Amino acid sequence: MVGEVPKRLRLEAQALPKEPSDSCCIGFVEEAKRRGCYTCLNCLYKKKTILGLYLNEQNSCFLCAPDSRLLIDRTPPLLSMVGLGPITDRYLMIASVEHVRSFADLHRIDSDLAAQVETFRRRLQGADPPLLMTEHGRVPVCVDGEDGHDAHCFHAHFLLFETSKEIRELCASYFMQSEDFSSLSEALDYASDCDNYHLLSPSEDEYRVFSGALNVPRQFFRQMVAHVEGSEANADWRENPSHGKAIENAKLERQRQGATS
Repeated sequence: MVGEVPKRLRLEAQALPKEPSDSCCIGFVEEAKRRGCYTCLNCLYKKKTILGLYLNEQNSCFLCAPDSRLLIDRTPPLLSMVGLGPITDRYLMIASVEHVRSFADLHRIDSDLAAQVETFRRRLQGADPPLLMTEHGRVPVCVDGEDGHDAHCFHAHFLLFETSKEIRELCASYFMQSEDFSSLSEALDYASDCDNYHLLSPSEDEYRVFSGALNVPRQFFRQMVAHVEGSEANADWRENPSHGKAIENAKLERQRQGATS
């Protein structure tokens, strides 16, 4: 949680229309592009928008400025780290180093991305059972904001869970449509044409892309995994961050990679 929003940004917020207009939306798209990120393009409620821009200025997104104690590897364009709020023995993340809305968007401009992600995934997995990999595509990262609201920051990231539980059919009930693919590249090609999407992969040759969301809960894949693992009380990482456990897990993961802790 950062300090009080500076007077300049509070005045900008007060000057916004009470309800966002088309011109208001266009203005903030241009402002986000100028700042080099896509903060709040889908959330133009005036307090959230201004606070989101401020949080980005302060590098408050945990992916913009990752905690070095949680990092496993950083090889641009990707980094890997342990996630806060582990709900399985291993709970990891693969994220883009740069600000980008989703891996489908990054895939459009980097044809090697899918192979790079799979290299990271195999390195993390090692000889252990497959890691369930998920992405909330074009859905912003939530950061606690003023008055308990959320400011939003788009930053592409996969969540990886150590679980053998099947959740595809459970997830399907929250969407109008789903398509299956045998490679990450094919899945991202398809996802790039979706307004937003949720991607699920139990193994390197199984991918399902969900679209047409129907009242999808926040932290969706965490909620689904927590449900099948019988760990619903730990589903919200902000309420149960378990910083100490995450830091210890990161040390173990770096040891797996042959790195120093």
